[in-house]
Amino acid sequence: MNDNALIFDFETLSQNPINGALVSCALLTFNMNVLEQSGYAYEDLLSRVKYFKFDVKNQVRNWNRNVDPKTIEWWEQQSKEALETIKPSENDKPLPEFMPWFTSNFDRSKLSYIFSRNNTFDPVIIQSICNDFSLPIPYDWWKIRDTKSLIMGLTYGHNIRDSFIPPDAEHKYVKHDPRHDVVLDVMRLQVLIHTIHGGK
Repeated sequence: MNDNALIFDFETLSQNPINGALVSCALLTFNMNVLEQSGYAYEDLLSRVKYFKFDVKNQVRNWNRNVDPKTIEWWEQQSKEALETIKPSENDKPLPEFMPWFTSNFDRSKLSYIFSRNNTFDPVIIQSICNDFSLPIPYDWWKIRDTKSLIMGLTYGHNIRDSFIPPDAEHKYVKHDPRHDVVLDVMRLQVLIHTIHGGK
């Protein structure tokens, strides 16, 4: 079955989506009909995630992206697993390589939905990168959705937080690892579609 939805998530060293330094990005395509029907397993989705790790020094030196000291302080308070994901490595890639990688991982013509968790942040980062390199936005802007609003709509009147952890994900999820963040949001949607709206 062809994937008709895309979700992506950035981790950063700043809260400014316009010029903040980027650490990593995870991207996952999936099919909304599968969420409603048989469903996905957490491990299956995780194995499908595409992952890009940025060279932070390259961004600061060559592309005027900034590191926010307060964001660094916040990262220092996170788990060891989360801190491992932001450590520099020899495989980190420069900013100019990002958009070719991003667009190579989905078929724009087949997408009906593009999700992020916060549409005032992650899609703005995409816009800022496109502006830096004079590139067009790689998806149709009118297809953009945010998972927080969808979760709120699905759970209205049920007193469920948009950050809830599905029972089968409690011991699998690594907080602030974008690969796990995109998988967890898809699993949240799947659980809600089946438990509150009955699935199909």
